[in-house]
Amino acid sequence: MGELSDLELRIEHLRTCASSGPVSPGLVVEIESVLSEGYVCALRADARSYRLRERVDVLVEDVDEPFTAVDEEVLRLARERRTIARSTSRLRERLATLSSVRARAVGSGGRIA
Repeated sequence: MGELSDLELRIEHLRTCASSGPVSPGLVVEIESVLSEGYVCALRADARSYRLRERVDVLVEDVDEPFTAVDEEVLRLARERRTIARSTSRLRERLATLSSVRARAVGSGGRIA
């Protein structure tokens, strides 16, 4: 999830730059690049979550004993899915905010330096 942390830092940096004055065309390009990268990262996380869910489904299908090593793996996988879901949700919120910054900058006409 280090990739998500790096993206979040970059998003915050770009938001700060955009709020401190006129938005240059170069900054708009950088924002668009980070948006693209961020959405790809979110889709990868979704795919990982889907694979984890499939694995949990397979493990749960065969469980018929009280508590086994399989249960521990199911718990671990469930925790990982929850972490991914939270991180991805937070990333998407930040990407939406950055997308709004970009839209305002592009739509404002005179605001872009």
